[in-house]
Amino acid sequence: MYAIFPPFINISGVEFILASEVLEHTVDIQKHWSYILLFELLKTSACY
Repeated sequence: MYAIFPPFINISGVEFILASEVLEHTVDIQKHWSYILLFELLKTSACY
């Protein structure tokens, strides 16, 4: 995940595209997990 932080001015365009792909994918995973956690919380609170 080093690609997020500067300096990445000197990297090539391809590396920049790859870095943004990885970044987007990571954000998607984090969103996915937060939805799962939210769903689990709703399920457990509905049981009480």
